[in-house]
Amino acid sequence: MNPNSNPGVKSLLTFAGIFAPFNENPRHSIVPATYIAGMYSGLGDLNKAFQYLEQGYTEKNDRIVYLGVDPIADPLRADPRFSKLMKKAGLK
Repeated sequence: MNPNSNPGVKSLLTFAGIFAPFNENPRHSIVPATYIAGMYSGLGDLNKAFQYLEQGYTEKNDRIVYLGVDPIADPLRADPRFSKLMKKAGLK
């Protein structure tokens, strides 16, 4: 995917580049890891999406409870890591 061909994708990549470093240390996070996960899910980078979902779970982010119904998680549902995370969170 060429980010320059889609202004929305370019904006998301800029967002990721600016805010993702803040999520590396949960004590100094300004953007919930689950929001970053949703962005990566939308971009099709499932490995990064699951990395941030795991971080969100560790941080006890309240958005985890909506993964079962949130459309942003649609691209993730077929991946076995999704079921594993849902079970670990007590949602399945």
